Amino acid sequence: MSYRYRNDLPAELVRSLLDYNPETGVFYWRQDRSIKVRAGDRAGSIRSDGYIHFRINGTRYLAHRLVWLWMVGEWRREEVDHVNLVRDDNRWGNLREATHAENSVNRPPREKLSGLPPGVHFIGSKRKFRAVIAGMHLGTFATPEEAAEVYATAAKDFYGEFYRGNE
Repeated sequence: MSYRYRNDLPAELVRSLLDYNPETGVFYWRQDRSIKVRAGDRAGSIRSDGYIHFRINGTRYLAHRLVWLWMVGEWRREEVDHVNLVRDDNRWGNLREATHAENSVNRPPREKLSGLPPGVHFIGSKRKFRAVIAGMHLGTFATPEEAAEVYATAAKDFYGEFYRGNE
């Protein structure tokens, strides 16, 4: 399912419609929205991908982006990252600024079809393993473990606090 989201609301409007608790990460409606949605009700629902969203004036908004607006007073130009990877955990202490590249690094590891660690590729013609980070060649190695170690060292420097290793 494709969603269209906008980042066009002023902070004052959001604060007039919603209360936010930074310790729990939950938004509550300040005003009655309909017969079913009353002032004090929790705002939002969880999408199929785990993010919380809700509508304001017919437009969908992601809760974690509205947290940023509510707390800082302006929209985040790039992305808002969930530090602990839990997409519906919108506590202020769990959110941070991120570029798209940083946010892409901070995601759960995926099982790859090759079975090789992140940043490691097999070079069939040489029967060796290549370590690569962000398109940069880090070296060719006899074992995938050697290549993975070099990648991990480079990734810690390259991605900093966003690098999660093999969690």
